[in-house]
Amino acid sequence: NYIANGWSQFNGRNTMKIDNARDLFINLEEKEEPKSNSLTRTDERKLWYRKNRYMKDWSDDKVLQAAVEHMNKIMPFILKNGPKLPVDKLGELMLAFGDFIEESNMRGLDLKGLNNLFTDK
Repeated sequence: NYIANGWSQFNGRNTMKIDNARDLFINLEEKEEPKSNSLTRTDERKLWYRKNRYMKDWSDDKVLQAAVEHMNKIMPFILKNGPKLPVDKLGELMLAFGDFIEESNMRGLDLKGLNNLFTDK
């Protein structure tokens, strides 16, 4: 009772006595969970890349080398205290990086080899 009074006073209200709490919920109906037919942006981009697979004819080494070059481009802008890039430009770079991830997933590339390709630029 002390907690209920304290909570109601905190909210600027008074407490009221309720004999049967079930009477308060007579008109409530349980709503169904909405079914999401929409794809996430990630899933949409994956589908887009699969339809527009521009790295398809590249060798595995070329894909990995391009990924490293791309990561070297992005890295300064995503590190703490790094320079800022307009959101739309950074978004384009991140989408292209996502394409690399999707291509590597489709090919089953071993990304452990990326460590050997990184350079300090």
